[in-house]
Amino acid sequence: MWQVILFGSENENEVDQTLRSLSGVANCHAESAFYFFSQREGEPEFKFDCEIITGGLITDREGEYFAFLGHFVDTLTRRFGVLEFR
Repeated sequence: MWQVILFGSENENEVDQTLRSLSGVANCHAESAFYFFSQREGEPEFKFDCEIITGGLITDREGEYFAFLGHFVDTLTRRFGVLEFR
C-alpha cells in the first residue's frame, strides 16, 4: 500500500534527521532520499519504505507495520505538526 503524507517542512535535512531517529524502533537503511524500515529480530515481519518529496513523503508498506506506523506518525506529528494523508 502506498500513500502520500504531507506536512509543513521544506527542509530535507530536518526530514532526514527525523526519519533516522526512527532507527530506535526499527531497522533502518537510508540511500539518498529513500529510507527503508523493517522489523527487528523477533518482531512481526514488515517493510515500510519512504521517499522524501517536496513538502512530505511517499510511503510504501506491507506486512505487520501497524506498531511502527504509530511511532512514525507520532514522530512526524511531534516534529512537524499536522499531517495530511492522501
